[in-house]
Amino acid sequence: MIIVIYSTRRPARNRWARRDVLRIMSAAPLLAVPACTSAGPTPTASAERAWGAFIPSVVPAPGSTSSPIEQLATLAGAPPRYLHRFAAIGDSVPIADLDTIADYGATPLLTLEPWTAGLGVDQPRYALARIAAGDFDADLTRWGTELMSWHKPVLLRWAQEMNGTWYPWSIGVNGNTAADYRAAWTRMRSVILSAGATNLEFVWAPNVLTLGTSGFNAAYPGPDQVDHLGLDGYNWGDVPGHRWQSASELFVGSISGGGLGVGRQRLIVTGLSEDLCRHDRRVDTDRRVRSATVKEIPRHRLRVDVRSRRRSPTVSRSHPLPCRAPTPMPRVSACTSG
Repeated sequence: MIIVIYSTRRPARNRWARRDVLRIMSAAPLLAVPACTSAGPTPTASAERAWGAFIPSVVPAPGSTSSPIEQLATLAGAPPRYLHRFAAIGDSVPIADLDTIADYGATPLLTLEPWTAGLGVDQPRYALARIAAGDFDADLTRWGTELMSWHKPVLLRWAQEMNGTWYPWSIGVNGNTAADYRAAWTRMRSVILSAGATNLEFVWAPNVLTLGTSGFNAAYPGPDQVDHLGLDGYNWGDVPGHRWQSASELFVGSISGGGLGVGRQRLIVTGLSEDLCRHDRRVDTDRRVRSATVKEIPRHRLRVDVRSRRRSPTVSRSHPLPCRAPTPMPRVSACTSG
């Protein structure tokens, strides 16, 4: 099946503080439908609607009685099923955030990044060979132990977009190779599971095949190492050297030609980042997102829609397609300055 994730996290190459660029989000539910075809056994169809989002904070501000998640649900017209958090490997495990998400009845999608956030690509300390050699076992054990003690289910996405050039763990950066990535992934997963964190499912998420990326198949750790396949994509729009693209232009080649359309694992597509805070782009963005989820990326089953929106110049990730149209997606647009 496909878990469709709309996110506003833009690659670090933009030189923005990754934790500061997002200001507000919007979301809308989609309908789960059966796949048209399947490379393996067809999963049981589900009629449930589920969606989620990344928002800057899930915990109410000091002195506030207003929950950001409740605000989000009110804005979207439905409660979220998944909420996305980001953390660097040296960070404290965000138990308060996880508790808040679980108390609301949602499941965390936690992206764990092996770097020091905000310091850019040139961080050889986090070279994949060092991770594979066990240099970060203490941090990984700490994450595994605390997540195990938390007990509840977590989707863990580790070292995403490895086939780009904008992270310290990118292949070709800091001496990293695809073999190093596979070895680092295997080490990461082994250490975390050895700590008892059997409540985790692991998400492997390359970037779509586009300008500035390389092939990702060689970095795939293997079906015994990955619970969910992922895919990130960005619509760079008017940025020099880029143009506005449809979802099919961004994703279909990577799903079919890239090999992600083959196999029995679940697919999480995190893509179609757009500039939603430019008034002249909002209607076009709504049209592209609706087109993406209705007809452009067929032959898969849509289960979950997670979307968020941020201030220029990117935002909203969209993807795969059901074989028939989902329920109408309400237009919810909100932007802030600063």
